[in-house]
Amino acid sequence: MISFVIPDDFFSDFVLLVGNARFENLDLIKGLRDKASRIVGVDGGAAVLKKYGIIPHLIVGDFDSVDINTLEFFKVKGTEILHIPDQNNNDLEKALRTIVKETSNLILVGFLGSRFDHTLATLFVLKKYIKKHRFFLVGDAMEVYLLKAGNYKISTEKGQIFSIFAFNRAEGVVLKGFKYNLDSVRLLPGSLGLSNTSLGREVEIRFSRGTLIVIKNL
Repeated sequence: MISFVIPDDFFSDFVLLVGNARFENLDLIKGLRDKASRIVGVDGGAAVLKKYGIIPHLIVGDFDSVDINTLEFFKVKGTEILHIPDQNNNDLEKALRTIVKETSNLILVGFLGSRFDHTLATLFVLKKYIKKHRFFLVGDAMEVYLLKAGNYKISTEKGQIFSIFAFNRAEGVVLKGFKYNLDSVRLLPGSLGLSNTSLGREVEIRFSRGTLIVIKNL
């Protein structure tokens, strides 16, 4: 299961968004299904949900990556189907605009695929909503946390590799429990933060301003 420790209220109320990038950890996605207050299939993510036998509350997108039979299957099951053909925004942003008022906590599965441009677009879209929302992205090989200023702890295993980058810049960055700790520094976009290593069972990240992308390799 995702190993984010603080804030500990996250898993008491979150929406699960499912995209169509490859994701093979069936136990994790079923665990998230059981805890989520709402499940949303984002376009081709509907096929992933059907594959795993999970009924979403909503499917949203322009539907260029999902077939009509899948949509009809879920419609019969009572799923709300929302077609938004607008091509000025990607399907993730369409979904966020639809549900963003429902909760401040969102977990995204199936958005860390082989298309780097899609992953980059996902991060830029999420950055637009970071002031009022918290996002975790889960893939087969990594967890990605998009963090606004605050204090955080992440459980880990000794020797696990992290990369921590500033989205534009981050002030007062403190890292503890890593091979390379930081003590109240300004972190700018660049390679500083690449391939750090945890020393124990927990790491701590604190910063006073800005946005950080934290990548935990699994």
